[in-house]
Amino acid sequence: MATKILLDEVRSNLKAIFLSAIKAVSPKRIIKDKVKLENETLYVENNSFLIGEKVYLVGFGKAVMNMAIELENILGNRLVKGIVSVPEISKDSIWTFDETSSFPNQKTTALQFQEGTVHNQPDNRSLNTTHDIIDLVESLTKTDTLIVLISGGGSALLYMPRPTIDSEDKIRLCKELQNSGADITEVNILRRKLSMVKGGGLARMAYPASIISLIISDIIDDPIDLIASGPTVYNPKSPEEVIAVLKKYNLFKTVESDLKYIITSTETFNDAPLLDSEKKFKHVNNIILANNMTAIEGARLEALRKKIVPIILQNNIKGDVHDVSLAYVHVTNLICLALNKTLTIEDFITSIDKSEIISLEAEKVKEIYSLIENVNHNGVVLIGAGEPTVKVTGTGKGGRNQELALYFSLDWLAKVKSNPLLAAYDVVIFSGGTDGQDGPTDAAGAFGYPAFAPMVYELLAILKSRRTQEIATFHSKKADKIADDVIPQDPCKRYLLSDYLKPISTKLTNQESNKITDEIDDIELLDIHEYEKKYKTELMIMEVERIIPENVLTENDSYNFFSRFMKGENLIKTGFTGTNVMDLHFIYIKKRDCMCEMNPKEEDLTVTSLDDHDLHIDPATIERHKSLRMQDFFKKDILDKAITRKIDIEKLNIKIIDENLRDPCCNKERKLPVIKTE
Repeated sequence: MATKILLDEVRSNLKAIFLSAIKAVSPKRIIKDKVKLENETLYVENNSFLIGEKVYLVGFGKAVMNMAIELENILGNRLVKGIVSVPEISKDSIWTFDETSSFPNQKTTALQFQEGTVHNQPDNRSLNTTHDIIDLVESLTKTDTLIVLISGGGSALLYMPRPTIDSEDKIRLCKELQNSGADITEVNILRRKLSMVKGGGLARMAYPASIISLIISDIIDDPIDLIASGPTVYNPKSPEEVIAVLKKYNLFKTVESDLKYIITSTETFNDAPLLDSEKKFKHVNNIILANNMTAIEGARLEALRKKIVPIILQNNIKGDVHDVSLAYVHVTNLICLALNKTLTIEDFITSIDKSEIISLEAEKVKEIYSLIENVNHNGVVLIGAGEPTVKVTGTGKGGRNQELALYFSLDWLAKVKSNPLLAAYDVVIFSGGTDGQDGPTDAAGAFGYPAFAPMVYELLAILKSRRTQEIATFHSKKADKIADDVIPQDPCKRYLLSDYLKPISTKLTNQESNKITDEIDDIELLDIHEYEKKYKTELMIMEVERIIPENVLTENDSYNFFSRFMKGENLIKTGFTGTNVMDLHFIYIKKRDCMCEMNPKEEDLTVTSLDDHDLHIDPATIERHKSLRMQDFFKKDILDKAITRKIDIEKLNIKIIDENLRDPCCNKERKLPVIKTE
């Protein structure tokens, strides 16, 4: 991206496409378009159901609040009572996100909205709401109709562990499975086994009432037995599949004894009278109203309105988030080569088929290639959807969408380094969760582009240069002796302040020891503001080291990176959207126009300054700095010398990368990166 003005335009377009996708899966719109009531008959798409005078409703998930509100409009006085389990803050935020003109008067509604769960983890509130739901459905008779609303997030909002299980043990095991990199289907297989209401449990409790389940899918390929862990879908809950999942992630041996007993046991429910010949509940109809293809279509239409060519890849992207990034980089590279007329359709088909994560049929590939041949000056946007997984190895804060954006920025940068012709293309990714929540953060997702790493390293160089000048001023007579070390070349190495403190074996005199003790006492007497002022540059270096992308990904700290880098302008914060159809991924690609006569008022994207970023000092950083400094007092080379480093720009390839990114004139040849050897 050559200038910030162009980047702002791309981000604005991608955000509009993302919001249009979310609007397309608005639960209110879906119910209004697909559910009708005529006399005694309820029509749901191509299905029709006779209903009595008394209709009851229960719901659980991120999208069910608006579904319930619109259904009450349709059912009117037939709706006797409804209990809806929704995430925390839903009742406040939903009124600001969606159009509310047709919402019912909340004082006269038959619906009870009960909030629970934080960050998709069950709590006592969701447990209490589930008790209320069970009491309601168990009271129903054969003449009653029960409408069950189900969407993503429902597993945490309909929560009733087996009686012999400790609730905390169950939550801990599910969390361990998630953090090990398991996908949602694997996690829900475990949840289903350990629950009284999942895996058909709710339908069993509601018998003999007639059940109509209306579902918005948040799982790849729409498996109704796993969406919200399948509370209205019969499942034998065989122990073999649960054991296989736990063994896959090396967790089975460490499972608590009471959990292991349930996991390895065979179910004793006598469901035969309730099942038909296909082993489905006779009294239940499960209908999927929408999935992520609905959102993708909304995104496609918005891209066309903006005259950007949409290329839909697939809606079932899954796998480790870094593998997904590499797959997207592979496809993006091929698209750029095709746009550059250097890749034939035969080579395009052969090359794109090498990806395991993005697997496209030959006809689909031909369709994509034909679209590429007709791309206009506004570029293309690749559209994918699904739910990658993250293996949590660090203690930071972030989400899979932010990690995908950051991984892609690094992986695409590496691809540009290997083929500088690619620097002639503007490439920006946006990855976002349709529920408006990416992990335990307030962001829906983030943008990513290849200038991230060069800009962070430039910040580090600025600060280290400043520190060198400070030391030179303070130790003017010894300035020539300051170390001139180099940051290691390995781009995956973690650059932490502690790496700069090399132990030095030495014996101190009593006078030196007393002096050090006095200096330590002086440090302890400084309050936090005085300490920050005294060591501001060193502390800022530590904060920048925290946002080096490789460090961020190791610590799973992507939210800290995006909040600080460019003061958060690469985050999108929609708030709670009231829907959920997994994640959406958009990759914008456009061959850059000749910049020979670039408007001097347009700010060069890769030129950065400290003021462009949020480099505030965390208290934890101050404490860590104190600890490191005190350790180093007992060395002859004090910290002032130890942290001073000179970055070899060419060794990190940053200079070459920057020149390719910021100087993409169509008349200039691309420069190959130069790597120095020792």
